[in-house]
Amino acid sequence: MSIATVSARQLTIRSSTIVARSFSSTCEPAERLKCIFEEYRQKNYSRETPKRFKKELIKAACSKSQTEAATTVAIESLNQILINIGRPDQCLSEDDMNRLCSEVYGAHRTVRHKDGKEHIVSIDEMMKLI
Repeated sequence: MSIATVSARQLTIRSSTIVARSFSSTCEPAERLKCIFEEYRQKNYSRETPKRFKKELIKAACSKSQTEAATTVAIESLNQILINIGRPDQCLSEDDMNRLCSEVYGAHRTVRHKDGKEHIVSIDEMMKLI
């Protein structure tokens, strides 16, 4: 077995580990976001690791005042990122945001942030989402 084959296999194993999903495959908005962001990462951030790219997305999703001590991210902010990367046609609807929140918190739980936004998830959950 050549070194290139071993390296390719290790890369495949590593990348499949990084893409481990906690969101169910039936959550269409989560799958759609993953595909959009992965496509964008491969095209524009190909030299960055997937984890570094995710951190950059989350940093962009946090408001300027929230960046230093942020523990949560508003799902609504993903719409601005989608617009910024040239995919405004893929913005999340209210129903999509509700489905993502129910996937994170369960079907009957709503989380309200101090600024009034209801579609809030932790940074850890956002890392799994994207």
